Amino acid sequence: MNVILFFGSFNPIHNAHIKMSEYVLTQNICDEIWLVVSPQNPFKNNDLANKNLRLKWAEKVTENIEKIKVCDLEFNLPTPSYTVKTLIELEKKYPKIRFSILLGLDTYYEIHKWKEYQKIIDKYRIYVYPRKVKNQDSEIVNVVNLNAPVLNISATIIREKIKNRESIKEFVNNKIERDLYKYFLK
Repeated sequence: MNVILFFGSFNPIHNAHIKMSEYVLTQNICDEIWLVVSPQNPFKNNDLANKNLRLKWAEKVTENIEKIKVCDLEFNLPTPSYTVKTLIELEKKYPKIRFSILLGLDTYYEIHKWKEYQKIIDKYRIYVYPRKVKNQDSEIVNVVNLNAPVLNISATIIREKIKNRESIKEFVNNKIERDLYKYFLK
């Protein structure tokens, strides 16, 4: 079985996360996509919603999507969450699964900052989803650039819209829209 791991804070999960995952599934390059909810990303110490809420939101949004699963393995690992450690644990727990990684282009250009990133890029195929970014100057082997539509949605934009009491209907699943307003406006 081939599984693509989509790591993230999902603060909150939004339509672009799902559309990216669904697009990848249409490419027949994996059997499933696992959204790996990170309790604490080492690069994001700002205003993360409670990890259990972020997990619950991801589970609600994906509950009826057959090949997209939510993974909480990092909840049982020390924080901050390091991808290299998570990959080791996933391989121990699921030795018959072949894992790859899905990254947005913005994250791809930051991968050199990850703990033991060379081990990751040497061992795992990385699928890169296009995003609007300023910096486009590095190349890494073992990478597949996906020819997918660019989705201009981010969790930052959503949180800002909520703060300004603007509509987020077009950005998030209606199953969690009310929860997001309730949480981020408190």
